Amino acid sequence: MATSRLTFLSLLMVCLARSANCTEFISDAAWRSIFYLHKYSRDVLPQTSLDDPVNVSVSLTLINIRDVDFLAKEVEIDAWLMLRWNSGLRFDPSDFQGIESINVEASRLWRPDLEIYFGDMRFTNNALAVLSLDGSVLWVPKVRMQIPCDVNQFDAKLFSEVTCKIKLGSWTYNENSISLNDNPTVDTSDYSPFSSFELMNTTAVKNLVHYQCCEEGYGNIDFVFSFKKKNVL
Repeated sequence: MATSRLTFLSLLMVCLARSANCTEFISDAAWRSIFYLHKYSRDVLPQTSLDDPVNVSVSLTLINIRDVDFLAKEVEIDAWLMLRWNSGLRFDPSDFQGIESINVEASRLWRPDLEIYFGDMRFTNNALAVLSLDGSVLWVPKVRMQIPCDVNQFDAKLFSEVTCKIKLGSWTYNENSISLNDNPTVDTSDYSPFSSFELMNTTAVKNLVHYQCCEEGYGNIDFVFSFKKKNVL
């Protein structure tokens, strides 16, 4: 760790010599030093060994049901994904002025290649990731999804419940490489009170699928929610 500490202290001295506010500078300098020490590449799966998959924890926070397209039978939602994994980028806070976590641009890190199987998902902000001293990463990006849903195009008032399912998983890795958490959750505590749609029920379950092509299992998570249009008095 001596080399990274020397690099960090050199960068810190430059900042202090300029009489600048070094809070953000210290965090960025620490990241550069840790990155250099580990010879880190965001393109490499951070497995500790071939027998140990990267454990990725996934949960979904529903924020709003934006729109229901009866013709396309699609529902558009806003949500947050809460993702946790270990990057292997461990560091000693004593080498970095006591810093125990660093806010990092998520694009600098390896990230799980999660996709929804049906529909479309896009990230709608540039959320920073939080790197902790044990190498763990927390990343909570905002996403917008268009998902197929069996809505009755003749029931535009949506007085009856509609149930939709989001199936999400790694696009290329099997469970030997990326292992999704066994107990996923759907959080509705931040659901918009101004939404035109009322959430009725939510569930989340992990599946392990074996295809004819491959011996390895492929994990995915079903996030299921039901809703109906709010009664307007």
